[in-house]
Amino acid sequence: MYIVCYSFKKVIGLLLILFCFLLIYSANSNAHQLFKKEPASINDDIWSITNFPYPLFNNKSVSLFSPNSNNKLTSIVTVEKNYKGGWNLLVDGEPFVVKAVSYSPTKIGLSPDTLPGAQTDWMKRDDNGNGKCDAAYDTWVDSNNNNIKDPSEKTVGDFALMKEMGVNAIRLYSSISKASYVAEEFNKNVLRDLYYSYGIRVIMGNFFGAYTIGSDAPWSQGTDYTDPIQREKMLEYVRDQVMDHKDEPYVLMWLLGNENEFPGTNSNAGVYLRQYITFLNEAAKLIHQLDPNHPVAISSWGDYGNRDRLFKYYSELAPDIDIFGINVYHGNTFGNIWKEITKYIDKPIFVAEYGADAFAAKGNQRLDFQGEEDQTAQSEYHRGNWMDIVKHSVEVNESGPAIGGCAFEWSDEWWKQQKVNESFIHNSRMPWGAPFPDELGHEEWFGLVGLNSGKNQVYDDLQRNLREVYFLYKDELWKKK
Repeated sequence: MYIVCYSFKKVIGLLLILFCFLLIYSANSNAHQLFKKEPASINDDIWSITNFPYPLFNNKSVSLFSPNSNNKLTSIVTVEKNYKGGWNLLVDGEPFVVKAVSYSPTKIGLSPDTLPGAQTDWMKRDDNGNGKCDAAYDTWVDSNNNNIKDPSEKTVGDFALMKEMGVNAIRLYSSISKASYVAEEFNKNVLRDLYYSYGIRVIMGNFFGAYTIGSDAPWSQGTDYTDPIQREKMLEYVRDQVMDHKDEPYVLMWLLGNENEFPGTNSNAGVYLRQYITFLNEAAKLIHQLDPNHPVAISSWGDYGNRDRLFKYYSELAPDIDIFGINVYHGNTFGNIWKEITKYIDKPIFVAEYGADAFAAKGNQRLDFQGEEDQTAQSEYHRGNWMDIVKHSVEVNESGPAIGGCAFEWSDEWWKQQKVNESFIHNSRMPWGAPFPDELGHEEWFGLVGLNSGKNQVYDDLQRNLREVYFLYKDELWKKK
């Protein structure tokens, strides 16, 4: 009897051990599948709600991607100077050329005036109620340009389209709240999936007082970088943003400002240039203390009147900035900007914005704004810009400072040249003369992809019209070798 009982207990014990082993194996297998999920293809009808691996609209849910888990989340991103004086951006020790696009897919009919936060609203917008982010997963390509979603035109999503194009990073400009950082503007699960399923990282921007975002200054006065109260607000804004995202897998770098030296940003940085740049360096020091794993870049204004003075100040006053970023619209090449910068600044250079609009004005350009799309001119402008970046990178020149660029922008934004209630109109109104193909800048037409034409007052916010420039990047410039 004792022998029988002992044998029975032994059998039970072995069964319990086997059961525990199966539970552990199942958990590991599920985790493996989640991390190793095959990237979505633009030919697939992707991401049905039944196979999405974690909640899209609940940032507070705990998942395998939670910073509280033991999984390694963030990459180590550094900059490295080679023996020839050239620069590389390294992600976990591997060279990384930034092939980014600015991403603010604003819904037709909305603007920051009609909906504060309209430019970050895309991360949570689910107008069709299917439980997925509309812009990321539900857009479709109007391949025959008939302005109708034909049965053959399947749901694709912007994330899959960008992956197919060769994009490896998107630039997000900032949280939009004026007074303080608002974590709820960001849907981390969508950004995590952008990285894990599509291999695309995020350049985390902070306006740093541009448009009075972060400083909470009165619009009539603009940001004052000598005001200690505003300075503390902006540092707190930076601190909260960095603490919220620093351990996330999608973060590539931090990017402070956006052409703040330009008077149109209402930041007065050009007025308080020394104070502004000194304060930028203070913010960079703070970020390094909070997050030693990601570099800090800035986004300067390429058309500042006295660039010699500008670059000299950055060299002297901002040693803790890791990457010198600059928005440049100087034609289909960047001209002497490389020599102008490197005369004073020995750092990697990131072209934080570049590109051209797709509209070509005709006739009396400044009065009637008549014209049509010229996709070829836009495409060739982008070609010249990207090839100039490559020419000044270590890929071609071992002493090159360029680490990549960010094409402006993914999709047209119909609100930028509006008068009252015109955000349903795709305006070609000209706000400034610029070195673009028609010598004019049409702010609502910079997209690599167009939106619905609005014919017959019918709008589909999920429609995408891929312009020639999209295929230039996909099939040539950013094609995987």
